[in-house]
Amino acid sequence: RGFRYGAAMRDNFDAVGVDGTHVTTADAPTGIAVVIVGAEDSTNSIVVVPGANAELTAADVEDASAIFDGASVLLCQMEVPPETTLRALELARENNCLSVLNTAPVPPGGVPEALIRAADVVCPNE
Repeated sequence: RGFRYGAAMRDNFDAVGVDGTHVTTADAPTGIAVVIVGAEDSTNSIVVVPGANAELTAADVEDASAIFDGASVLLCQMEVPPETTLRALELARENNCLSVLNTAPVPPGGVPEALIRAADVVCPNE
């Protein structure tokens, strides 16, 4: 069902020493994103197929909240549900952890104002 990319990513985490303690497996294909660049004007669009990324919840972030103990920076982007990102940003603030929100890819309807307010640093994409 398209899980091979997720398995490959986990193998890569192990190979380079990334702690995968809180990586979970969803009953959904791995999410992907493709950047499409216009041949004539070099404008770009990001096509996102969320897959398993759409399954990540605020409760999952809560379950992993111990990871904020001693963390200094949280980096978020818009490839998971906004309410999940919001909870991560809130936990970062509660734990005196600098939060950075990259607003790409911008979801339909735009980036929720609550996310922008919750982040310490916002990195808008063009």
